[in-house]
Amino acid sequence: MTSIITQTAVSSGDTRWPMRMIIVCSDPTLVSPLRRVLDDQDHQVEVTELGHAALSRIHANAFDSIIVGATLSDMTAADLVGMLRRLNVATPVVVYGWMDVEGKVQVLDAGADDCLVPPVNSQELAARLRALLRRGTADQGAWLRCSGIEMHLTSRTVRAEGRQLRLTPREFTLLEHLLRHRDRIVGRAVLKERVWGGDDGGNGSNVVDVYVSRLRRKLRAAGSTACIRTVPGSGYTLIGEEPAAETEPP
Repeated sequence: MTSIITQTAVSSGDTRWPMRMIIVCSDPTLVSPLRRVLDDQDHQVEVTELGHAALSRIHANAFDSIIVGATLSDMTAADLVGMLRRLNVATPVVVYGWMDVEGKVQVLDAGADDCLVPPVNSQELAARLRALLRRGTADQGAWLRCSGIEMHLTSRTVRAEGRQLRLTPREFTLLEHLLRHRDRIVGRAVLKERVWGGDDGGNGSNVVDVYVSRLRRKLRAAGSTACIRTVPGSGYTLIGEEPAAETEPP
């Protein structure tokens, strides 16, 4: 029997950015080898069989990529991809599994970024995911915006309500990640990995909280209506306007 995913040894000079991703598939013959390969490459992987469960998870969390199996328990792959795009989810989506030409056309027309049929080489799969992430970043252009916050990625400058913000490199990267995933919960562990590379430089376990507090003060001082909300036990979410009935800690 032909292996669904063929392995290729990784050279000692190879570097990979660990991604957080979700696999939506009800076929264990696809999920098991796929998850094993992604775990071996140090990616953070969640798995669900149900499209509706995936919609809830994707709405509440910041994923770098979404892998949709050709077989789901409660809807078709094309249905799920179409729902994601109608909800303005811009996260790269790869549909993976056995499909005929008509099936590929359906998922691509629904909004999938790529379509793969087994067997797939493990390094090719990783490279395709990285390429989609790069393409997604380029497609967003040089600006990220939210409720008066304007971040120019090329010049690495930020304005809030027209006022220039003086941010440290860490603060800039932290705000960038929150802007990219606005209205979604971003976990502390994810922020620590993205901003500090998992190393807090000896600043302690609350380094994310400290930097979020700094960002809040700078945004408020500039008169920004954007709000970085704390989600207890989970992390943070950037929303467009602070609710009148709530106040955030300093």
